[in-house]
Amino acid sequence: MLITSNISYSYPDQTLIFPNINCSKGDHTLLLGDSGCGKTTLLQLLCGLRSIQKGDISIDGTSLKNLSNAELDQFRGDKIGLIFQTSHFIRALTVYENLAIAQSLAGQRVDSKKIIKLLDRLNIEGKIKRKCHELSQGEQQRVAIARALINNPAIILADEPTSALDDSNTNAVFELLIEQANEVEATLIVVTHDQRLKDKFINRIEL
Repeated sequence: MLITSNISYSYPDQTLIFPNINCSKGDHTLLLGDSGCGKTTLLQLLCGLRSIQKGDISIDGTSLKNLSNAELDQFRGDKIGLIFQTSHFIRALTVYENLAIAQSLAGQRVDSKKIIKLLDRLNIEGKIKRKCHELSQGEQQRVAIARALINNPAIILADEPTSALDDSNTNAVFELLIEQANEVEATLIVVTHDQRLKDKFINRIEL
């Protein structure tokens, strides 16, 4: 499902060299490392938000290097669910509307029952009519997780999905990610420095 080969990325002051990754369909993998080791850079490379300088990344048999920007946008919408450390929402829309538009932009019908079910599992159904910027950081992070899962992606990439959550909600988020990934046989890759997740994954890569 996801294969990386000899990936490196250079900034003016440093070059990041990443280990090769080979994840099959349905695998759950934790990429663990301290702040500044390149975790977010790697995630951006994996989803095509940052151009590959050296090496190659293949998802479901497609090399990201061979796709134009427009093709990457379409591929990302079809195949990848993204959870960023900093959430980005349409400010004028409610929580429900942000999830509904994610379904619409992916060419799917709006499924209100699925939206409500996801928000309920994340303990934020009561915020469904609120604007996202009115929520706490932890609540925004849970909405971002719901948005990433709403279209049943083939691969889920999560950047620090539990960093703003307490232990109880960390467990709820972990269980939801695993449950949803298993339901659609999605490959799940979690990038984090959160040591609470370390023992929850059999497959771990230290950066």
